[in-house]
Amino acid sequence: MSAPVQSISRVSSNPVKKLEEKLDGIVSLLKASHEIGSAYEHSTTASVRSVNLLDQELKVSSMPPENLNRSSHVQFAQPGVWSRQHAPTSAPEVQDAHARTFNGPEWISSNPLPTEEEAAVLLKTFRDETGLFFPFISIPKSTSVGAFRRERPFTYLAIIAVSTMKYPQGSELGKIIIKQVAERVFVDGERSIDLLLGILTLAAWYFFHLLSIHHLTGLVAAANALVFDLGLLRIPHKESHSLFEEAIIKSIQNPSIIKSDKTFEEKRALLGYFVLSSSISMIFRRGEALRYTSYLEEHRQSLAQSGDHPNDKGAAAIVRLQVFIERIHQSPWNVKSEAPSVTLPVALLVNSIEEQLKQFRDEYSSEMETNKVVLLQYYITQVTLYQVVYSRPANLPNTERPDYKHVELLYACFQATKSTIDLFFSMPARNYCYFSILTWTVMRRALVALQQLTTFNDPDWSLTYVHETLDFIWVLDRFIQRIEEAANDLNLDENHLFRRTAKKMAIAKTYCQDRIASHSASAQSGPSDFPDPNLFDDMWFRDVFGVFDYQYDRGIPEMYESR
Repeated sequence: MSAPVQSISRVSSNPVKKLEEKLDGIVSLLKASHEIGSAYEHSTTASVRSVNLLDQELKVSSMPPENLNRSSHVQFAQPGVWSRQHAPTSAPEVQDAHARTFNGPEWISSNPLPTEEEAAVLLKTFRDETGLFFPFISIPKSTSVGAFRRERPFTYLAIIAVSTMKYPQGSELGKIIIKQVAERVFVDGERSIDLLLGILTLAAWYFFHLLSIHHLTGLVAAANALVFDLGLLRIPHKESHSLFEEAIIKSIQNPSIIKSDKTFEEKRALLGYFVLSSSISMIFRRGEALRYTSYLEEHRQSLAQSGDHPNDKGAAAIVRLQVFIERIHQSPWNVKSEAPSVTLPVALLVNSIEEQLKQFRDEYSSEMETNKVVLLQYYITQVTLYQVVYSRPANLPNTERPDYKHVELLYACFQATKSTIDLFFSMPARNYCYFSILTWTVMRRALVALQQLTTFNDPDWSLTYVHETLDFIWVLDRFIQRIEEAANDLNLDENHLFRRTAKKMAIAKTYCQDRIASHSASAQSGPSDFPDPNLFDDMWFRDVFGVFDYQYDRGIPEMYESR
């Protein structure tokens, strides 16, 4: 009896902590679903909102251009009733028996659901503008609002929630939907591509209304369950089945398991989940990314060549770049890598990825010229690669450290960082409300890279050149101005995320000025081979974009709050 006890006692705290982090999101979702109690009880007297509503084409070109914006131009309908009962089976247009609408709690001051005209504006904006920043959720141009709502009711609600900039209706709708995710996925065990697409939508733009890293990790956990249970990773058997196997397959109720070929919608969902899980794993350091396999690569190539949707080639390009970033992240010379040994020289690995990036640029030349989202991802991939100059993994021999051309790498990293920041600022401020988590994290990584270049003490590296070419404090100032400009252009409420972000960034700027000054003073005693890569990670991103419990818990000292 003592052996099991001894085995348990030897378990380190790190694996336990990792397990707790993985379960944290799921627990918070389930807990939230119990808190609403009677607010979601089945109502026998509530009127059922017809699924035939919003039967209007997405083409609303006759509307004024200013109305085709996800700003406060969109006013919401009067209070109404949602029913979370199953839609009547007699309704022929309902394809999914699990398609449900919701019975809103009494504390909602006004119905977050828009009218037909408002929904047409929001969905058209998502299709033509917002969706470009996470091109794995696609709405065909030929699809009407009514048809989309009938076929993908949960995805429809998720798009409405992340598309509106109206406060507090958007946040109220987000809270309702996140609780429904917990109930439908983890309590009811519901599985559908509609749920998966809606969850990916919420996760990609979660920071606008959910404002919690626990919500994000919970959504990723739910998406992970759906990806596996829907059989999206199941490789179809090429050979014929035996009579017994055919009988078993026909007895399975899940159609996604029976069919062998994946639809383009399913391929987009799977690839979108890979990109999302990979980004969250690296940026927030929570959970593990979906392993990229040859099966996913087949889907990526199929999407790039299909022409099924105008955004598909851009989506395939983003996946390819994320694969590069994953490879860099897992390399033995990466400071975050846990690789046990070095099997490839640094120079060879860097040159290999550089060559593949050149091939990528040739293959996706049209996307690089017309799609700023792809170009941003390309630049930040270069930044990630050239940050090898800061790496010092314990398992890397001194002879293999990346000193073989460190000045060239520093300059290349600076140029890629400058290109990223310049491109970000070149986008209209009004479009900032369209940005997904991918775009915001690109800017975060570019700021961290610029901070490293600003404080890197090396006799061959000119800090004066960095300050004169792209001053870090000026960039923070410019970022604050652009966020304020976006908030003013969109006439956003004072409680909106953009307003709060601008105030927090102003505090962060003062904090950064003092930290840089202190760092520069201490560096006078002698050069430092490596800067502190976490100089600003511990404070600014934790409070920006609604992420209140980022990896570090130190925050900004209170002395800066009063300045």
